[in-house]
Amino acid sequence: MFRIELASSANLNEWQDFVDSQPQAHALHHSGWFHVLRESSAVKPRFLIARSEDGAIAGVMPAYLSRSAISGAHVTTFDAGILAAHPAAGAKLVEHAQERLAADRARYFLLRGAPHDGRDPPGGNGEYVISVIDTKQTSDALWQQIKKKTRWYIRQGEKQRFSIRVDSDLAGIDAFYALYAAHVHRLGTPVMDRRMMQAMARYLGPHRLRLLLVERSGDIVGGMMIVVANRGFLDLYALIHHDFRDTAAGYLLYWKALELASREGAAELNLGRSSAGSGTHQFKMKWGGRDEPLIYRCYAAAGDAGADALEKYRRKGTLIQGMWKRLPLWAANRIGPVLRRQLPFG
Repeated sequence: MFRIELASSANLNEWQDFVDSQPQAHALHHSGWFHVLRESSAVKPRFLIARSEDGAIAGVMPAYLSRSAISGAHVTTFDAGILAAHPAAGAKLVEHAQERLAADRARYFLLRGAPHDGRDPPGGNGEYVISVIDTKQTSDALWQQIKKKTRWYIRQGEKQRFSIRVDSDLAGIDAFYALYAAHVHRLGTPVMDRRMMQAMARYLGPHRLRLLLVERSGDIVGGMMIVVANRGFLDLYALIHHDFRDTAAGYLLYWKALELASREGAAELNLGRSSAGSGTHQFKMKWGGRDEPLIYRCYAAAGDAGADALEKYRRKGTLIQGMWKRLPLWAANRIGPVLRRQLPFG
Protein backbone atom coordinates (compact mmCIF):
# COMPACT_ATOMS: atom_id res chain seq x y z
CA MET A 1 0.00 0.00 0.00
CA PHE A 2 1.15 3.51 -0.78
CA ARG A 3 0.13 6.83 0.68
CA ILE A 4 0.09 9.89 -1.59
CA GLU A 5 0.91 13.39 -0.41
CA LEU A 6 1.41 16.77 -2.02
CA ALA A 7 5.01 17.96 -1.89
CA SER A 8 5.89 21.30 -0.36
CA SER A 9 9.06 23.26 0.33
CA ALA A 10 9.37 21.30 3.60
CA ASN A 11 10.00 17.92 1.96
CA LEU A 12 11.74 18.86 -1.29
CA ASN A 13 15.14 17.89 0.10
CA GLU A 14 13.75 14.42 0.76
CA TRP A 15 12.32 14.41 -2.79
CA GLN A 16 15.75 15.24 -4.22
CA ASP A 17 17.44 12.56 -2.12
CA PHE A 18 15.06 10.01 -3.66
CA VAL A 19 15.74 11.32 -7.18
CA ASP A 20 19.49 11.15 -6.61
CA SER A 21 19.16 7.54 -5.42
CA GLN A 22 17.42 6.34 -8.58
CA PRO A 23 19.60 5.38 -11.59
CA GLN A 24 16.72 6.06 -14.00
CA ALA A 25 16.10 9.59 -12.69
CA HIS A 26 15.51 12.10 -15.47
CA ALA A 27 16.64 15.74 -15.57
CA LEU A 28 13.00 16.83 -15.25
CA HIS A 29 12.51 14.96 -11.98
CA HIS A 30 14.67 17.36 -9.94
CA SER A 31 12.98 19.07 -6.99
CA GLY A 32 14.33 22.45 -8.15
CA TRP A 33 11.62 22.60 -10.82
CA PHE A 34 9.09 23.17 -8.02
CA HIS A 35 10.65 26.56 -7.24
CA VAL A 36 11.22 27.35 -10.93
CA LEU A 37 7.50 26.96 -11.62
CA ARG A 38 6.38 28.78 -8.50
CA GLU A 39 8.59 31.81 -9.10
CA SER A 40 8.43 32.22 -12.87
CA SER A 41 5.00 31.01 -13.98
CA ALA A 42 1.32 31.27 -13.12
CA VAL A 43 0.78 27.52 -12.77
CA LYS A 44 0.47 25.75 -9.43
CA PRO A 45 3.00 22.97 -8.75
CA ARG A 46 1.31 19.63 -8.11
CA PHE A 47 4.34 17.57 -7.13
CA LEU A 48 3.06 14.26 -5.74
CA ILE A 49 4.93 11.83 -3.48
CA ALA A 50 4.11 8.15 -2.99
CA ARG A 51 5.23 6.77 0.38
CA SER A 52 5.43 3.12 1.37
CA GLU A 53 4.09 1.85 4.69
CA ASP A 54 7.39 2.59 6.43
CA GLY A 55 7.22 6.24 5.32
CA ALA A 56 9.99 6.01 2.73
CA ILE A 57 9.46 7.65 -0.65
CA ALA A 58 8.67 5.05 -3.30
CA GLY A 59 7.80 7.36 -6.20
CA VAL A 60 7.45 10.99 -7.26
CA MET A 61 5.50 12.77 -9.98
CA PRO A 62 6.37 16.39 -10.84
CA ALA A 63 3.29 18.03 -12.34
CA TYR A 64 1.44 21.35 -12.38
CA LEU A 65 -2.06 22.77 -12.62
CA SER A 66 -2.63 25.15 -15.54
CA ARG A 67 -5.68 27.30 -16.19
CA SER A 68 -4.64 28.29 -19.70
CA ALA A 69 -7.36 29.79 -21.87
CA ILE A 70 -5.76 27.98 -24.81
CA SER A 71 -5.67 24.43 -23.44
CA GLY A 72 -8.33 24.57 -20.73
CA ALA A 73 -7.83 23.85 -17.03
CA HIS A 74 -5.70 20.74 -16.72
CA VAL A 75 -2.97 19.01 -14.76
CA THR A 76 0.09 17.83 -16.65
CA THR A 77 3.37 16.16 -15.84
CA PHE A 78 6.69 17.08 -17.39
CA ASP A 79 7.88 14.94 -20.30
CA ALA A 80 9.80 12.76 -17.82
CA GLY A 81 6.55 11.43 -16.36
CA ILE A 82 6.77 9.45 -13.12
CA LEU A 83 9.85 8.25 -11.24
CA ALA A 84 8.97 5.21 -9.15
CA ALA A 85 10.98 2.52 -7.38
CA HIS A 86 7.92 0.22 -7.63
CA PRO A 87 5.38 0.04 -10.50
CA ALA A 88 2.52 -0.02 -7.98
CA ALA A 89 3.68 3.33 -6.59
CA GLY A 90 3.54 4.82 -10.09
CA ALA A 91 0.03 3.46 -10.63
CA LYS A 92 -1.09 4.95 -7.31
CA LEU A 93 0.28 8.37 -8.31
CA VAL A 94 -1.73 8.30 -11.56
CA GLU A 95 -4.86 7.20 -9.71
CA HIS A 96 -4.49 10.02 -7.19
CA ALA A 97 -3.90 12.61 -9.91
CA GLN A 98 -7.16 11.56 -11.55
CA GLU A 99 -9.05 11.71 -8.26
CA ARG A 100 -7.82 15.27 -7.61
CA LEU A 101 -9.17 16.66 -10.89
CA ALA A 102 -12.55 17.59 -9.43
CA ALA A 103 -10.98 19.37 -6.45
CA ASP A 104 -8.68 21.28 -8.80
CA ARG A 105 -11.57 22.06 -11.17
CA ALA A 106 -9.48 20.63 -14.00
CA ARG A 107 -10.85 19.00 -17.14
CA TYR A 108 -8.13 16.44 -17.69
CA PHE A 109 -4.83 15.02 -16.48
CA LEU A 110 -2.08 14.66 -19.09
CA LEU A 111 0.61 12.11 -18.30
CA ARG A 112 3.58 12.85 -20.53
CA GLY A 113 6.21 10.16 -20.82
CA ALA A 114 3.78 7.42 -19.82
CA PRO A 115 5.31 3.93 -19.73
CA HIS A 116 4.47 1.58 -22.58
CA ASP A 117 2.14 -0.98 -21.05
CA GLY A 118 0.38 -2.48 -24.06
CA ARG A 119 -2.34 0.17 -24.31
CA ASP A 120 -0.37 2.16 -26.89
CA PRO A 121 1.32 1.14 -30.15
CA PRO A 122 4.97 0.08 -29.60
CA GLY A 123 6.09 3.31 -31.28
CA GLY A 124 3.91 5.49 -29.06
CA ASN A 125 1.24 7.78 -30.47
CA GLY A 126 3.49 8.61 -33.43
CA GLU A 127 3.46 12.36 -32.87
CA TYR A 128 6.63 12.85 -30.82
CA VAL A 129 9.82 10.89 -30.42
CA ILE A 130 12.85 11.39 -28.19
CA SER A 131 16.30 10.98 -29.73
CA VAL A 132 18.88 9.50 -27.36
CA ILE A 133 22.61 8.88 -27.85
CA ASP A 134 24.62 6.45 -25.74
CA THR A 135 27.56 8.48 -24.38
CA LYS A 136 28.98 5.87 -22.01
CA GLN A 137 31.87 5.49 -24.43
CA THR A 138 34.98 7.38 -25.48
CA SER A 139 34.82 10.42 -27.73
CA ASP A 140 36.76 8.41 -30.33
CA ALA A 141 34.02 5.77 -30.34
CA LEU A 142 31.36 8.49 -30.62
CA TRP A 143 33.26 10.03 -33.52
CA GLN A 144 33.32 6.72 -35.38
CA GLN A 145 29.58 6.07 -34.96
CA ILE A 146 28.50 9.28 -36.69
CA LYS A 147 28.39 9.44 -40.46
CA LYS A 148 31.32 10.68 -42.52
CA LYS A 149 29.31 13.61 -43.87
CA THR A 150 28.43 14.73 -40.33
CA ARG A 151 32.11 14.59 -39.33
CA TRP A 152 32.88 16.80 -42.33
CA TYR A 153 30.35 19.38 -41.13
CA ILE A 154 31.92 19.40 -37.67
CA ARG A 155 35.31 20.20 -39.17
CA GLN A 156 33.69 22.90 -41.27
CA GLY A 157 32.31 24.49 -38.11
CA GLU A 158 35.84 24.80 -36.78
CA LYS A 159 37.14 26.16 -40.10
CA GLN A 160 34.35 28.76 -40.07
CA ARG A 161 35.88 30.10 -36.83
CA PHE A 162 33.14 29.01 -34.45
CA SER A 163 34.14 27.89 -30.98
CA ILE A 164 32.21 26.29 -28.12
CA ARG A 165 32.69 27.40 -24.53
CA VAL A 166 31.25 25.80 -21.39
CA ASP A 167 29.91 28.68 -19.30
CA SER A 168 30.55 27.08 -15.92
CA ASP A 169 29.14 29.93 -13.82
CA LEU A 170 26.11 30.55 -16.12
CA ALA A 171 27.10 34.22 -16.56
CA GLY A 172 25.93 34.19 -20.18
CA ILE A 173 22.39 33.00 -19.45
CA ASP A 174 20.78 36.37 -20.27
CA ALA A 175 22.59 36.53 -23.61
CA PHE A 176 21.46 32.98 -24.32
CA TYR A 177 17.88 33.90 -23.41
CA ALA A 178 17.88 36.82 -25.90
CA LEU A 179 18.92 34.45 -28.70
CA TYR A 180 16.36 31.88 -27.55
CA ALA A 181 13.53 34.46 -27.58
CA ALA A 182 14.26 35.44 -31.18
CA HIS A 183 14.60 31.79 -32.19
CA VAL A 184 11.25 30.58 -30.83
CA HIS A 185 9.51 33.64 -32.29
CA ARG A 186 10.58 32.52 -35.76
CA LEU A 187 9.17 29.08 -34.98
CA GLY A 188 5.81 30.63 -34.09
CA THR A 189 6.01 29.84 -30.37
CA PRO A 190 5.41 32.31 -27.50
CA VAL A 191 8.59 32.71 -25.49
CA MET A 192 8.89 31.93 -21.79
CA ASP A 193 9.60 34.73 -19.36
CA ARG A 194 13.27 35.58 -18.85
CA ARG A 195 12.66 34.87 -15.15
CA MET A 196 12.21 31.19 -15.89
CA MET A 197 15.77 30.74 -17.13
CA GLN A 198 17.05 32.87 -14.28
CA ALA A 199 15.12 30.67 -11.83
CA MET A 200 16.62 27.58 -13.45
CA ALA A 201 20.10 29.00 -12.87
CA ARG A 202 19.16 29.74 -9.26
CA TYR A 203 17.46 26.45 -8.30
CA LEU A 204 19.23 23.94 -10.54
CA GLY A 205 22.53 25.81 -10.62
CA PRO A 206 25.93 24.93 -12.07
CA HIS A 207 25.77 21.54 -10.34
CA ARG A 208 22.86 20.43 -12.53
CA LEU A 209 23.11 22.79 -15.52
CA ARG A 210 25.65 22.98 -18.33
CA LEU A 211 25.48 26.01 -20.62
CA LEU A 212 27.39 25.65 -23.88
CA LEU A 213 27.86 28.90 -25.79
CA VAL A 214 28.70 29.17 -29.48
CA GLU A 215 31.04 32.09 -30.12
CA ARG A 216 32.45 33.76 -33.18
CA SER A 217 34.73 36.80 -33.13
CA GLY A 218 33.86 37.31 -29.47
CA ASP A 219 30.08 37.30 -30.01
CA ILE A 220 27.65 34.70 -28.63
CA VAL A 221 25.72 33.34 -31.62
CA GLY A 222 24.11 30.21 -30.20
CA GLY A 223 24.17 27.68 -27.43
CA MET A 224 22.71 24.70 -25.66
CA MET A 225 21.33 24.41 -22.14
CA ILE A 226 21.77 20.95 -20.67
CA VAL A 227 20.26 19.57 -17.46
CA VAL A 228 22.19 16.79 -15.71
CA ALA A 229 20.70 13.79 -13.88
CA ASN A 230 21.55 10.17 -13.09
CA ARG A 231 20.14 8.97 -16.40
CA GLY A 232 22.39 11.38 -18.29
CA PHE A 233 22.31 14.76 -20.01
CA LEU A 234 19.13 16.40 -21.32
CA ASP A 235 19.42 18.95 -24.12
CA LEU A 236 16.66 21.29 -22.95
CA TYR A 237 17.21 24.21 -25.35
CA ALA A 238 19.57 24.46 -28.32
CA LEU A 239 19.80 27.07 -31.07
CA ILE A 240 21.98 28.91 -33.54
CA HIS A 241 21.30 32.55 -34.47
CA HIS A 242 19.21 32.88 -37.63
CA ASP A 243 22.02 34.71 -39.44
CA PHE A 244 24.22 31.61 -39.13
CA ARG A 245 21.63 29.00 -40.09
CA ASP A 246 23.54 28.11 -43.28
CA THR A 247 26.82 27.48 -41.45
CA ALA A 248 28.09 24.37 -39.69
CA ALA A 249 27.89 25.95 -36.22
CA GLY A 250 25.08 23.62 -35.13
CA TYR A 251 27.11 20.53 -35.97
CA LEU A 252 30.04 21.75 -33.91
CA LEU A 253 27.71 22.56 -31.00
CA TYR A 254 26.16 19.10 -30.91
CA TRP A 255 29.53 17.40 -31.22
CA LYS A 256 30.94 19.37 -28.28
CA ALA A 257 27.85 18.43 -26.25
CA LEU A 258 28.53 14.76 -27.00
CA GLU A 259 32.18 15.17 -26.03
CA LEU A 260 31.17 16.84 -22.76
CA ALA A 261 28.69 14.07 -21.92
CA SER A 262 31.35 11.43 -22.60
CA ARG A 263 33.99 13.30 -20.59
CA GLU A 264 31.69 13.64 -17.55
CA GLY A 265 30.67 9.98 -17.70
CA ALA A 266 27.01 10.60 -18.58
CA ALA A 267 25.21 7.46 -19.71
CA GLU A 268 23.32 9.26 -22.47
CA LEU A 269 22.64 12.56 -24.17
CA ASN A 270 18.89 13.03 -24.56
CA LEU A 271 18.28 15.45 -27.43
CA GLY A 272 14.67 16.02 -26.38
CA ARG A 273 11.38 15.58 -28.16
CA SER A 274 10.68 16.38 -31.77
CA SER A 275 7.90 15.67 -34.22
CA ALA A 276 8.53 12.32 -35.87
CA GLY A 277 9.95 12.78 -39.36
CA SER A 278 10.49 16.53 -38.99
CA GLY A 279 13.68 18.27 -40.10
CA THR A 280 14.72 18.64 -36.46
CA HIS A 281 14.21 14.92 -35.90
CA GLN A 282 16.24 14.04 -38.99
CA PHE A 283 19.11 16.25 -37.79
CA LYS A 284 19.12 14.53 -34.40
CA MET A 285 19.34 11.12 -36.04
CA LYS A 286 22.64 12.04 -37.68
CA TRP A 287 24.45 11.41 -34.39
CA GLY A 288 24.12 7.64 -34.22
CA GLY A 289 21.43 7.50 -31.57
CA ARG A 290 18.07 5.81 -31.21
CA ASP A 291 14.47 6.94 -31.07
CA GLU A 292 12.26 6.34 -28.05
CA PRO A 293 8.50 6.93 -28.24
CA LEU A 294 7.09 9.75 -26.13
CA ILE A 295 3.67 8.55 -25.02
CA TYR A 296 1.04 11.08 -23.94
CA ARG A 297 -1.92 9.62 -22.08
CA CYS A 298 -4.95 11.79 -21.32
CA TYR A 299 -7.33 11.08 -18.42
CA ALA A 300 -10.56 13.08 -18.48
CA ALA A 301 -12.34 14.25 -15.36
CA ALA A 302 -15.58 12.43 -14.62
CA GLY A 303 -18.29 13.59 -17.01
CA ASP A 304 -15.86 15.67 -19.10
CA ALA A 305 -14.55 15.07 -22.60
CA GLY A 306 -11.02 16.01 -21.57
CA ALA A 307 -9.40 14.22 -24.50
CA ASP A 308 -11.56 16.30 -26.87
CA ALA A 309 -10.35 19.43 -25.08
CA LEU A 310 -6.76 18.32 -25.65
CA GLU A 311 -7.38 17.80 -29.37
CA LYS A 312 -9.01 21.23 -29.66
CA TYR A 313 -5.97 22.71 -27.91
CA ARG A 314 -3.64 21.15 -30.46
CA ARG A 315 -5.68 22.50 -33.38
CA LYS A 316 -5.86 25.93 -31.78
CA GLY A 317 -2.12 25.83 -31.17
CA THR A 318 -1.45 25.31 -34.88
CA LEU A 319 -3.49 28.43 -35.72
CA ILE A 320 -1.77 30.51 -33.04
CA GLN A 321 1.63 29.36 -34.29
CA GLY A 322 0.93 30.76 -37.75
CA MET A 323 -0.25 34.10 -36.39
CA TRP A 324 2.60 34.38 -33.91
CA LYS A 325 5.27 34.33 -36.60
CA ARG A 326 3.76 37.51 -38.07
CA LEU A 327 4.09 39.52 -34.86
CA PRO A 328 7.08 41.87 -34.61
CA LEU A 329 9.71 40.54 -32.23
CA TRP A 330 9.23 43.33 -29.67
CA ALA A 331 5.51 42.52 -29.42
CA ALA A 332 6.10 38.78 -29.23
CA ASN A 333 8.62 39.25 -26.42
CA ARG A 334 6.07 41.24 -24.41
CA ILE A 335 3.00 39.10 -25.02
CA GLY A 336 4.70 35.70 -25.14
CA PRO A 337 5.72 35.49 -21.48
CA VAL A 338 2.14 36.30 -20.45
CA LEU A 339 0.79 33.35 -22.47
CA ARG A 340 3.58 31.02 -21.44
CA ARG A 341 3.06 31.66 -17.73
CA GLN A 342 0.20 29.13 -17.93
CA LEU A 343 2.06 26.82 -20.34
CA PRO A 344 5.69 26.81 -19.13
CA PHE A 345 6.57 23.64 -21.03
CA GLY A 346 4.14 23.96 -23.93
